[in-house]
Amino acid sequence: MKKIGIITFSRAQNYGATLQCIALQKILSELVDNSEIKVIDYRNKYVEKSYKIFNVDKSNIKKMIRSFGSSIIFFKRNLIRNIRYKKFISNNINLTNQCFSKDQIEKITEDYDIVIVGSDQVWNDFYSNGVDDIYFLNFNTPAKKIAFSVSLGFNKMTNTKVYKYLLENIDSISVREEDGCRVVSKILNKNIKNTLDPTLLIEKMDWLKYIDKRKLGYKYIFAYVPGNLDGYEEFVNFVSNKLNEGVINLRKKDFGIENLIKNVFTSTPDEFLNYIYYSDIVVTTSFHAVVFSILFEKKFWVLAPKENSSRIDNLLEKIDLSNRSIDCVKSLEKKDLLEEIDYNAVNLKLQKLKQDSLVWLKQNLERK
Repeated sequence: MKKIGIITFSRAQNYGATLQCIALQKILSELVDNSEIKVIDYRNKYVEKSYKIFNVDKSNIKKMIRSFGSSIIFFKRNLIRNIRYKKFISNNINLTNQCFSKDQIEKITEDYDIVIVGSDQVWNDFYSNGVDDIYFLNFNTPAKKIAFSVSLGFNKMTNTKVYKYLLENIDSISVREEDGCRVVSKILNKNIKNTLDPTLLIEKMDWLKYIDKRKLGYKYIFAYVPGNLDGYEEFVNFVSNKLNEGVINLRKKDFGIENLIKNVFTSTPDEFLNYIYYSDIVVTTSFHAVVFSILFEKKFWVLAPKENSSRIDNLLEKIDLSNRSIDCVKSLEKKDLLEEIDYNAVNLKLQKLKQDSLVWLKQNLERK
């Protein structure tokens, strides 16, 4: 039996991180016969900190006061979300024991055949508060090391010497964004494969298994922003007012949303999929909300983050949907918000990209 370990943001309470992990588990089980797939439960303390129920930023007095107040105001929502999310992860991800160090990971993987890092922004040092060797598989193990559809986030690696050392330690590398491929290719002086995010690589029917009955008995716009982005409220309000339709808001804060029907911040990943699936239209800043809008063939508009939009831009460009991304509300004023998307054409393009990514992964899983 082949033993395969996955390293990713396994416990991060982020819909994209969780769903891509579930997808990668399934892909590997289908590509490798007689295999045991485990997600290594590595706990980077800075990744963990951002999902604490009570999170106070002590970097300066102003941020400390603001974050302390926010933690008090949203304590109940944070608590409910935390409990429900942990239960979902435990039920859907095959985790190892918790790991906090290289030594612990080396012990777990001493009889593994393959260790894979990816996908999501595991090489974005903003999230790990600097370079974390674990996400570059820089530990002693007999296992083959593969980086699959990893993302750099901001598509830059500033300390070239350090990154070159870390990247040369990995046997096979593919990157989720073309810009990221160019960055890694330049450092290693060789071509790097561009592959799709795992959420796009399993069948639509596999995701539909997570869709329960419709939760709401009325039409709605589904709005999701995973962080803070200037202009987001204006973006949501413009679409809502133009279509005269209420908003389901999956965000901790409701401030600035004019036609709010319900806040669903405490949702689990399956409920996240449910709200997208039954929505009339999706408005978002999130890469994975775009992914599932496409998989469920929904109308959507995305306000792309100015500094971190390549992952959205690359995907939409490949399937000829770049017109669904805007940089400001003014860009929407001349558009037909209910414009249909030719999903027959989109799915044909996606199928080719999917097969290309799966072929690369299968070849590198089998390669000695």
